[in-house]
Amino acid sequence: MSGISWCEVRGIRVARHHGDPIKEYKEAVNNIAIRDRSHRTRLRISGKAPVAALQGILTGRMPAAPVLLTEAMWKGKSFYSAVLTPKARVVTDLGIMWGDQSAQESLFLDVPHIGKAPFIEYLSRTVPPRLATFTDVSKETGLLSFVGPEATNVVARFVLGANQVAVLNDCEEGEYMQLGVDDSDVRIVRMEEVSGGGWNVFSSKDNIGSLWSRLAESGIQPLGASIWETLRIEAGVPAFGQDIGDSNILPETGLIDKAVDHNKGCYTGQEVIVRVRDRGRVNRLLSGFRLHGEVLPRVGERLFVEGREVGWLTSIAESPRAGGTVALGYLRQGLLQSDVITVGPSGKFQATVISLGPNWLEI
Repeated sequence: MSGISWCEVRGIRVARHHGDPIKEYKEAVNNIAIRDRSHRTRLRISGKAPVAALQGILTGRMPAAPVLLTEAMWKGKSFYSAVLTPKARVVTDLGIMWGDQSAQESLFLDVPHIGKAPFIEYLSRTVPPRLATFTDVSKETGLLSFVGPEATNVVARFVLGANQVAVLNDCEEGEYMQLGVDDSDVRIVRMEEVSGGGWNVFSSKDNIGSLWSRLAESGIQPLGASIWETLRIEAGVPAFGQDIGDSNILPETGLIDKAVDHNKGCYTGQEVIVRVRDRGRVNRLLSGFRLHGEVLPRVGERLFVEGREVGWLTSIAESPRAGGTVALGYLRQGLLQSDVITVGPSGKFQATVISLGPNWLEI
């Protein structure tokens, strides 16, 4: 498509926008927009016991085989999870679901590009090949994300079948429909990675390319990274490599309830997670902010209270929804409600802190 502007986001070159970021935002909020996110990494884990092999590595629930609904359609559940060091520092986050419908147990993982290298290195050190092997299928597969209030109708029309809207409406976050049984299978996963939510569609590279072309020919608005980041920040969703990294322990990110299965057996980093949960709290916590000032701060800008450093910003966006600048960042706990938080050493700009959660910008 003409008018594409490119940029690098968290270690990989992606489309910044497709010619008109304002239109992209409006379509994503009011109608439908699509983003090719095939730059993320997709791994297949197979072998003698892949679920058992990853059980002690991942923090979250392990998926079960999907349930057959019709002759060629299954419904399953994917889970968000993290990989931690023994001190609970984040190696990467990821999504995990069942592999395919063959008799052999397997898993399918969706991993951020920037988390690929540390995760594969971690697997190489910790997973015995006799139990499981991992294959990078990123070049053979793709990922297309659908955003906006019309996303469900468009996915049903172009992917599942126009008469299957009700099937998609029955899906909660993380649930997915799967069609096919081989490397060309299609997975349609309900996601809440950006404000308004939407769908992630995984399939073969050829299928994703064909789907993108058909959508473009129908006039569906493509979405670039800049507006995706705005929608992500508006949703209060942290990104690995941006708001989360190996300098953070998982409890600082506010993702414990989403990423941790407290009923599973032992996993790496569990001791720290349980200690924080049962005995105390972290010194800093990922929070949301409304920023007040005329100049857009930089990512990494420090936060102060009366000249004392109390945190920093990790993601920043001009939000039409909020009517101003919003941000994610880490803030020291224990501050008083009356404390005035300023942005940068000059103290010219202020930040209003808001606890992250669903609809945090409406608080």
